[in-house]
Amino acid sequence: MLEFWYLGCAPCREDHKKMKLISKSLKDKKVEVIGLSTDENILEWQKYLRNNEYDWTNYVVPETNTLLNDLKISSYPSYFLIDSNYNFIGVFANINQFQYDFLDKLK
Repeated sequence: MLEFWYLGCAPCREDHKKMKLISKSLKDKKVEVIGLSTDENILEWQKYLRNNEYDWTNYVVPETNTLLNDLKISSYPSYFLIDSNYNFIGVFANINQFQYDFLDKLK
């Protein structure tokens, strides 16, 4: 699951707290989260991740990156779920929607 976020996004930070709570369920169901942040202040970004001990992979992607334009990212957070064969499965506006619409239905 690709998660698009940035530090100034309060809903993104709230979702991170929820994701931390369901991280075992994510791992058990083989969902890997890759966070893609548009933050420019790398030190603040690193400090935030370190202080909150979030264990999923995170990268910084400049807002000028073509990926953001190609996926038409216009709101944050945004979640894109793809399978291991790179097939698109769904888009979710928040972690609650992802959990309800997808994660809870996985066996």
